[in-house]
Amino acid sequence: MSKTETAQPVSPLHTVARRFPLVPRPRAVCRSIEQRVARVRDRAHLAAQRGDDAVLRAAEAFNMAALIATDCGLPKLARELCWQQADIFLTSRPYPAATAKLALQPLINLGRLLVRDGDGAYEVFRGLYDALHDRAAVAIAGRQVDLADLVIEDDRPQIVQWMWLNLLIDGSKALARAGRWAEALHHVEQHHGVGARMCEGRQVSIVARATSGHPDEAAHLLAATPVEAPWEEAVSACLHTLCLRVADQPADPTTSTMVDAYLRLPAEPEHVVFQVRLGLSVFGLAPFSAHE
Repeated sequence: MSKTETAQPVSPLHTVARRFPLVPRPRAVCRSIEQRVARVRDRAHLAAQRGDDAVLRAAEAFNMAALIATDCGLPKLARELCWQQADIFLTSRPYPAATAKLALQPLINLGRLLVRDGDGAYEVFRGLYDALHDRAAVAIAGRQVDLADLVIEDDRPQIVQWMWLNLLIDGSKALARAGRWAEALHHVEQHHGVGARMCEGRQVSIVARATSGHPDEAAHLLAATPVEAPWEEAVSACLHTLCLRVADQPADPTTSTMVDAYLRLPAEPEHVVFQVRLGLSVFGLAPFSAHE
C-alpha cells in the first residue's frame, strides 16, 4: 500500500495516540551491556559446537547483536547484521517451518528498525506477507528477496499464518507510530483483526476514530469493549481520557480513574516496556487537567 495519508500533526495528544496499541506481551528484560554482550558470546559459542540447536543459537546471537547495535544508536550496523544473517539463510532452501521462521526473523527485524525511524516499516511487513502468500519476491531497502521457495510445501500454510499474525501486530504498530491512522484502521479491518478484547486491532479502531474527528464513535466502541484484566482496565481508562481530550470535553474524573488504574498494575519485569509506554501516555494526558 502506498503512503497515501498525510501524517497527523505532532501535538501532545497525537504524541500520546501514537504510543498505541498497547498490549502487555512478554519482552526480555534489558540487562546491562556487559551481560548482553556475554549472552551473544555464549550463543555464538554454543552455535560453534554444531549441536542439534546450532542454527537456533547462531540466529539468536545475530538477533541479540543487532538489537544491541540498535539500542546503542548504531542502526547501520544493526541493518548490516540483519542482512548478513538473512543472506546466510537465503543461500539454502526450502526449510521446514521452524527454520523458515528463523530465516524470516532478520527480514522482520529490518522492518522493526524502520518503525524506530518513523515510517516505511508497514511496507516491509506487508511485502513479506504478500511474498510468502503469493510465492514471490519482496523489495526491502532496494534489494529483491525471493521467498517463493523458502518453506517446504507442507509447512507453507503454517508460515503464511505466522506471517499474517506478524503483519497484523507489527503492521498496525508501524502505521500508528507514523500517524497513518486511516491506513491503520483499513489494515486491521482488512485482515479481520478487530476482535472483542482490548488487543491491537480494537485499540487501533478506537484511536483511529478518535483522531479522525469521530470521538463519539470511538467512545461507543470503547464502551462496548469488555474489560477483564487489570491491564485492560488501565488501557481502557487511558483511551477514554484520550477520547475526551480529543473532543475537548472535561475529563477530570476520568483522568483520576486512569491514574488510579495505572498505579494498581502489578510490577512485572516481562511487561516493563508496556508499563513504561502506558505510563508515558498517562503522564501525557494527566497534566492537561491542571489547566482546566
